[in-house]
Amino acid sequence: DQLVGTLPAAARTGVSLARAMQVDEHSAPVLLVLDEPTAALPAVEVADLHRMVVAAAASGVGVLYVTHHLAEVFEVADVVSVLRDGVVVAAATPTAGLTHEDLVHLIVGGRVSEVAAPPRLVRSDAPVLAVVDLASGPLLRLSFEGQGEEVIGIAGVAGSGRENVLPAIFGAQPRDGGYVSIAGAVLAPGSPRDSIAGGVAYLPSDRHACGGVMTLTARENVSLSDLRPFWQFPVIRRSRERVTAAHWLERLGVRPAAAAERDLRTFSGGNQQKVLLAKWLRLEPKVLLLDDPTQGVDIGAKALLHGHIAAAARAGACVVVSSSDHQELATLCSRVIVLSAGTLATELVGPDVTAASITRASLALTRAQAS
Repeated sequence: DQLVGTLPAAARTGVSLARAMQVDEHSAPVLLVLDEPTAALPAVEVADLHRMVVAAAASGVGVLYVTHHLAEVFEVADVVSVLRDGVVVAAATPTAGLTHEDLVHLIVGGRVSEVAAPPRLVRSDAPVLAVVDLASGPLLRLSFEGQGEEVIGIAGVAGSGRENVLPAIFGAQPRDGGYVSIAGAVLAPGSPRDSIAGGVAYLPSDRHACGGVMTLTARENVSLSDLRPFWQFPVIRRSRERVTAAHWLERLGVRPAAAAERDLRTFSGGNQQKVLLAKWLRLEPKVLLLDDPTQGVDIGAKALLHGHIAAAARAGACVVVSSSDHQELATLCSRVIVLSAGTLATELVGPDVTAASITRASLALTRAQAS
């Protein structure tokens, strides 16, 4: 009975899938179109979706499945078509004759560089980020600390409280208890303005609803995080704003090039995410909070975004990544906090941070909770 708009992303996806998969007695479906259906789903639910897709195809329904997760192509597809920069570079190619490397080459036109996770730092000085007994919604009590030059991961299945951690830290979501401090200064609860002033940046998982303003230009979105450098009473200095935006759009490889005056809604998902990351990176934040930062992004853009995230950590930021993509966490993070039932259940460090170990920990905690 809840309003769909109040549900977390994974639950909203579930409602959409239920609506699409229902059988209408008056008109049997002949084609099922799924556009990034697993982008917001935790790993534990992806297998269920794949079984539904395979069953639909076996019943005679045609399935058009759009995804950036390459493993899914080999899991569910008989043939694959690949687009790059708006051009079809492979059409209806049988997956049986393709390798993962072949598909990557078709998508990006070359090899993708791997990003090495920064080593975990062990220091005696005060942490940059301190989260103490944080509670918000299903998140009951969470405490952890983070140093500069460190990337910390947050994992957990739907309902574990994972989706609530970063918005509660930033102040975009009300807190029920606890506090957050940046370099020893306590942030006011429920105040994104106070968080930004304290050196915190937050990229939410839903770039359309709250990450960016889709009807503003790329230039305007880059500027929005702090207009003071461009303000000269009584107007904003557009020339200064254009120079700054051009620098950051070029630095993050936004395509098409020289498109700063286009509305953000006209860019691809990957390029939208680059613009929104540029909006925060230009502030050189002390703490960078990233919620599913590469959701719905192709493998080439994902590699570029990972590179900039790692670079932000090397530049001194404490980066916290909450993601349903366990491979992403394993790629970026030196340690991963796994949540269950709203609390910190386990922490993986160093060589234990692998996609398989994160998945095993999340599923084992879910099974233990159910029993």
